[in-house]
Amino acid sequence: MLQVLWFEGRCHPTWWKNYKDARVNHLSPPKGERPLDWHNDTFAFHFTGSTIPTAFKNPQELLKGGDMYADMGRMVLEAADMVKHFKYR
Repeated sequence: MLQVLWFEGRCHPTWWKNYKDARVNHLSPPKGERPLDWHNDTFAFHFTGSTIPTAFKNPQELLKGGDMYADMGRMVLEAADMVKHFKYR
């Protein structure tokens, strides 16, 4: 089970070397590592601090977002059959 930490607006897979370095994140993996595959590589995401991804601020942001976080949120809503409860705006 692998976890990913969120800080400074980026995801930092804890199994990557130097994952605490702000320059090492899902947008810039360390040399020799493949990009983060959140569908298959991770078990948990931990969002710390007062900032969260924009996609998680409200349902409208989640449903219209095009980033990794919006994709995650929509996957959860779809699996729970909850998308029908929110309107696209």
